[in-house]
This record gives sequence, C-alpha cells and structure tokens, in this order.
Amino acid sequence: MSALFSLCKVELQAMLNAMHLTGSKKSRAFAAPLAAALGGGIMAYVGAVYALPMATVLLPMGMGDLYWGQMLLVGFCMALCFTMMAGSGMLFGGRDLDFLFALPIPARVILLAKMLALYLENLLFNSCLLIPSAVVYALNAPVGPAFWLEFVVICLCVPLLATAISAVFGCLSAWVAGHMRHKSLFSVLVSLLGLGLLFWLLWMLQSSLMDEVQADALRQSLWRTVPPLAWAARPLGGGNALSVVWFVLLSVGCVGVLTAAIAPVYQSLTLRLATRTVHRRFRMSRQTAGSAVSALYKKEAARFFGTPIYLLNCGLGPLFLLLGGGYLLLFPDKLQILLTIPGMRQQLPVMLAAMAAFFLLVASPSSVSISLEGRAIWLLQSAPVTPLAICHAKALFSLTICLPPMAVALAGVQRAFRLPAGQLAALGVCCAATALFASLCGLWCNLLLPRLDAPNDTVVVKQSASVLANMGIGFALLAVLALLWWLVKVSAALFLTGASVFVLALCGLMELALLRYGQDKFTELTTKG
Repeated sequence: MSALFSLCKVELQAMLNAMHLTGSKKSRAFAAPLAAALGGGIMAYVGAVYALPMATVLLPMGMGDLYWGQMLLVGFCMALCFTMMAGSGMLFGGRDLDFLFALPIPARVILLAKMLALYLENLLFNSCLLIPSAVVYALNAPVGPAFWLEFVVICLCVPLLATAISAVFGCLSAWVAGHMRHKSLFSVLVSLLGLGLLFWLLWMLQSSLMDEVQADALRQSLWRTVPPLAWAARPLGGGNALSVVWFVLLSVGCVGVLTAAIAPVYQSLTLRLATRTVHRRFRMSRQTAGSAVSALYKKEAARFFGTPIYLLNCGLGPLFLLLGGGYLLLFPDKLQILLTIPGMRQQLPVMLAAMAAFFLLVASPSSVSISLEGRAIWLLQSAPVTPLAICHAKALFSLTICLPPMAVALAGVQRAFRLPAGQLAALGVCCAATALFASLCGLWCNLLLPRLDAPNDTVVVKQSASVLANMGIGFALLAVLALLWWLVKVSAALFLTGASVFVLALCGLMELALLRYGQDKFTELTTKG
C-alpha cells in the first residue's frame, strides 16, 4: 500500500509539472492551477449551456430523473471521448516505466498509479460539466442534503467507468501498436467512430424531447437499455437512493476487474510498444516537393494525419464545423424555428461567427507543432531551410486544416438561413480572419512555451502550456468582441467587418513579430525549452 501511495504522489507531481513552464519558481507554481481553471471553465460553460435548455423542457414535466440521465450520459461520453486517446500514452508511455519495472513493485501497483492520473483527468472533465447541471437543477427543483451527498458520490464514480473504458482502449491500442503496421489508422477510425456515436446520441436525445409522450418513451428506453444509468439518475431525480449503492459497486468493480485482467500483461505490452516505437522512430525515404515550404508542409500533414492524439484533439474544432455544416446541408429546415425569435435575424450572423470562432480557437495544430518535434528539433534547425520557412509552413498547415470545414459550414448556413450577400461575405471574412489568428497565435505560443522533452505525444497535446495559452488568448479575444457587440449598436455586417479588420491587424502584428524575432526564437529552442 505504501508503494501505491508513493507512486500516486509521483504521478500527481508529474501531472502538476506537465506544463513545463520556464520562468520564476513562483510563476511555475501557478501554472497547473491556472491550466486546470481554464480547462474546467470551458467544461463548466459547456455544461451550463446544455443543462439550461434541458431543465427548461424536462423539469416542468416532472422528469428530473430523465434530466439527470441525459446530463450524466453526456458527461460520461464527453469525458470518454477526451481521454480515450490518452489511455495508451498515459498508461503505456513514459520514460520512467523501465525504471519502475526494475523496482520490486508489482505491475498492478504501477498500473493503478497510472490509472489514477487518467481518473483525475476524467474527474476534472466530469465534475466541471456536472456541477453547473446540479446548480441549474437546484434552482428549478427542491433539493436537500441527501441530494448533494448522492451527487458527490455519483460525481466520483462516473469517471471511474470512463477510466475503465479508456484503460481497455489503451490496452487494445498498445496491443495493436505492437502487432500491426497501421496502428494510427486503427486508433483514428475507432476514435472517429466514438465521436460519431456521441453526435448521434446527442441528436437522438434532442429529437426525443418534443413532447411529454416522447420524453417518457425515451426515459423508459434508456432505463431498459442502460440500467446503470437508471441507478445513478433516479436518486438524483428524487427516486430510491439505494440504487446508488449498485452504481458504486459497479464503478469500483469495473476498475478492479480490469486492473486484475491487464496487470499480468502490462509489462510485456509496455516493453513491446517501446521496442516497436524505437524501431519505427526514423525512416529514411526520398521526399518529393516543389519547394522547401511545400516539403515542410507535407511533413506537417504526415505528422498530423499519422498521430491519432494530434489529429483527434487539434482537429476537433474543424471536425465540429464540418459536421455542423453537413447537418445544415442535409437538414436545412431543422433550425428554421430560430428565425421566429424576435430580433434573431439581426443577431444570427454574429452568433454564428462566435460559434465558428469558438471551434476554430479551441485547439490549433500550430500550438503544438513545434513541441511535437521533440528531441529531433535539431534536425530542423540544421536543415538547409530558414527558420522562417519552417514557421510559415506550420502556420500554413494549421490554417488550411480549418478552411475546408469552414467553407462547408458557410454553405450549410446559407442553405439553412438564406443570409443576405453582405452578411454572408462579412461572416466568411470574419471566420477566415479568426482561422489565421488561431494559426499565428498558436505558433507564437509554441515558440514561447515549447515542450520538447515530453515522454510521449499525449503529454504534448493534452498537457502543454502552449495549448492552454492559445485557448486562453483566443477566448479572451472572443470575450472582448462579445462585449463590444453588446455595447455598440450597429448592424451585424458592419460589426463583423470591423471585427475582421481588428483581428487581421492583430495577425499583421504577429507576422511582423515573426519576421523580426521568430528566427532567433526558433534557433534558440533546445530540449530544455
């Protein structure tokens, strides 16, 4: 037991130090809390936005259990999608595993300590999503101390199930990596399938709440199909509290059974994965390109589409735009009801621009593209190309990843809402300016906050200070523009045009800074970054 506590302490310290910020000791001490606050704030915002309409529809019908069933299911699925790809890297990656396996510590203890880190990440996502749901519920229904006790217990147990499934997927990914050539394709396909199922689930839940009869049918179907969901949701909605015991036993039991099942093969899987990774680390092949920038661009594309954790985290925003635009193209009449709201037609272009900007700013590939070079950064620094060309190639790839989904989204918006030509043009220019800002801002964040000595790509993509800094700056820009829209009473087209000019001016300043200081910053990068 003492070995487990010691390893847990090491894993927690590793998570706190994952930002790897430079600067004074005092500034580094605030890095992890600020990062957690930013990530938790985003999830809390998503939870509140989703909980408010659900409470408005379901609680007047007396269906508090269905409200909690939906919120718990959405929280579980979102936490699972965000951490499923991290399972392989966090459980089977890391330079400390060889050292840990050499110690007289059972493999199951090492595995449990690694799973704790994965559980804490799931707990952060899930709690920040569910706490606003509890506040919304408490404001619309009578609750007592028993409710809050049940809520805390369920909040602690739901991430256990997500952790168990993430561990299974991580184990499967590690086995595939050790036995198959196309492990990246496998991981991407499985993760995209999971995202597709999540979107289908959300759409089915929303479409089944049109009236009380459909909502009751949905409730009965969920309780029959997913009994553990009923065990957790019914007590929160005013049902029998004893079912919480069954949910707790299921959550803890899943983690215990999976640990016992994976522990015997944990060391062999880890060593096989490490051997396979080293064997494939470098590959000598002829590169064909018309120029140095195009060769660098192809290199960025190969890394992006060949690294599942990179693709599925930094490509999530463009993917949402693509799916949303495709939905509007296929079902243009589904959101026509929005136009019946007084004043919505005047505000709709700005709201659509804010939504698109959120997806474009949530995770830019350029914010980690330098850190992913890792200890091989010296290869780029010694290549016969200028550092400016390398930086421009990374920013250009990040920009072009966003443009096609943005075009699909604009086409869907036009088919669904029939915006005037001036508003559509202003919306398109504003989205393009935001995409350019995201690529350049992400590049600068990665230049100033590199992470070149990470043990694996998962740590770089999910726990880098550059990612959170890029998100924080982008959301701060969104907040400023939203405040201006509230204060300045002008037409939507005029406001979007002014916002585009402002954002493009910021892009121009970042490009000038890149021309003047970018080369020196890139040349000075080392693995001590």
